[in-house]
Amino acid sequence: LSHGNDLGMHGWTHERWAELPPDEITELTLRATEAIRTVAGTAPRIFRAPGGASTTHTRKLLRELGYQIDASLTETGAPSVAPDGFACLPYQWVGVDATHWLWNSRGPTEVEQIWEAALLNAAHNDQHIVFIWHPHVMGIDPDRLALGERLIRHVQSDARYRVVTLRELREHLLNNDCLDTLTPEDA
Repeated sequence: LSHGNDLGMHGWTHERWAELPPDEITELTLRATEAIRTVAGTAPRIFRAPGGASTTHTRKLLRELGYQIDASLTETGAPSVAPDGFACLPYQWVGVDATHWLWNSRGPTEVEQIWEAALLNAAHNDQHIVFIWHPHVMGIDPDRLALGERLIRHVQSDARYRVVTLRELREHLLNNDCLDTLTPEDA
């Protein structure tokens, strides 16, 4: 936190979030938020739904609890910021390490080509791309770690890209009048 990183909440036990009834979502969100606040001394402000998909109920609850970002999947895949500043900043499955190494058996060379193509596509279309690298997926293999290091160096050396936190992406959207027309019920 002292280095500018943010805390996020990702469920309680990696539940299939979008399949949960609203009362269970509420209970788990409250429990996880309080557990993080107790341990870290500050509440999380970012949420990413386990399994990818969030719900309207979740986003309403997150707003009530002071969250600023839902980083779950969205129908459009485009980032959006509501007039009250609450942001939906989705990721894309292509950037998730588990997509390639847990659910498929691709080699690092193939994944590197896929990720480089995804970066080019994002730059060409003026879009963001989120990479999610898990310690138990990316971090257990030296070739995967080396790929991650190469990709980071590539991004840092190319003026078309910027490495930003989700908070920084939200602030950029807010400061550049990129507000969406989402209503509090939809966002």
